[in-house]
Amino acid sequence: MVISGQHQARDKSTGSGVGRPRRLKILFVEPEATGHHMASYLRQICSEAAGRGWELHLLTTRDAMAHPAFSAVQVACGGTLGVHRMRRGDGGAGRQNPAWLLAMQLRQFRALWFGFRQVLEAVVPDVVYVNDLGQCDKAMALLGSPFGAAPLVGMLFSIRFHYHEVGVVAPHRGRDRILRLLFHRLLGTKTLRAVLSNDPSLAEFADRGYFNCWEKIIVVPELGTVSGAVSREEARRHLGIGDQQVVVLLYGSLERRKGLSELLRAVADTACPQNVVVVIAGQRNGGFEDCSSGEWLASLKDQERIVELRGFLDEEAEARCFRAADVVWLGYRGFYAMSGVLIQ
Repeated sequence: MVISGQHQARDKSTGSGVGRPRRLKILFVEPEATGHHMASYLRQICSEAAGRGWELHLLTTRDAMAHPAFSAVQVACGGTLGVHRMRRGDGGAGRQNPAWLLAMQLRQFRALWFGFRQVLEAVVPDVVYVNDLGQCDKAMALLGSPFGAAPLVGMLFSIRFHYHEVGVVAPHRGRDRILRLLFHRLLGTKTLRAVLSNDPSLAEFADRGYFNCWEKIIVVPELGTVSGAVSREEARRHLGIGDQQVVVLLYGSLERRKGLSELLRAVADTACPQNVVVVIAGQRNGGFEDCSSGEWLASLKDQERIVELRGFLDEEAEARCFRAADVVWLGYRGFYAMSGVLIQ
């Protein structure tokens, strides 16, 4: 279903006239707007593509279209983005064991397959870019691409089956051998032109000759910027924080693994100076809410040593958080990949 854009039934933008090159048509795929993937990676990639005069389309969901990050992507495209809606394919909340995750990916694969067929009624893209290939990479390894013969590029985050072989100290997982085999099969997908990763260790692992088609792995830097000219004083005044207070910032896509309980327990300890304030800013999920409802949080709230900013933060609000902070908390639990907040 085409929500916007100039295409009505069939793609007629094949380019005519002597000397007029045909515009590259790109279909971006991002069913989710939570986290920083749409607001950061997709927005900046779309901005660059729009600046080159390419024809841009986005396959996404109704929920994502209601998120502020979607509006940011539209602005980055200069109002030229053709938007196509697909149904959600994930399985919602559940026990995240390997069988459940594979079932979720198979549902997502099916949703992408049907969504792409609807896109083809309006436009035939020259390339498909999947902003988070981790939503369907295992299913693709088993079934091939849901995007038919279209050339495909995808971004993968938080791949960890290779950690021990490149010296990353992380717990052993029994499923890593299977995940390695699935990744190898994924690279063999004929229409897959490149797998982008923000993890240099994955490229190091592949470069050792563990995989065929290793040249498809391309490392891209983690994105992390803080824009805006707000001063420290202005930022603190807006957040209601005094100049003499020490501010610890917990920022971003807030999940259980971000180590909130450990941070709150340390700040609530009587040995911690009473002028230390915690700013908790970003989009939360259920797991994060479970670990943020303890006695330490209540105690710090009573002492007015907690500042909370809930939901998606635009660039201005983001800049205020970082300008006001003395320390940024990165005490993640069981997480060994790159962090956009670390770069910021």
